[in-house]
Amino acid sequence: MISVKDIMVILDKIPIWKQLIGLPSRIEALEKRVSELESKGITTGDSCPKCKAKTFELISTAPDPLFGEMGVQKRLYKCSACGFEESKNVDTFAS
Repeated sequence: MISVKDIMVILDKIPIWKQLIGLPSRIEALEKRVSELESKGITTGDSCPKCKAKTFELISTAPDPLFGEMGVQKRLYKCSACGFEESKNVDTFAS
């Protein structure tokens, strides 16, 4: 009959088993790092032209009503900090 100790000896010989055993502590460490970064308030947006916060992000993209057939897109940006909105026309065919 095989014992738990025998099974553990067999599992210790499998390389992936050692990695699996270490996963709980790695996950805990990663969760802690994510929590620390989130608490710092680091943002990923561009600087808002009005309030300068780094929360100016692309909200939508659509073909321009007048020049859309020529590849021009109207992009709407909004700052989540102050609510400032701005639209920009972008020529997608220009190199």
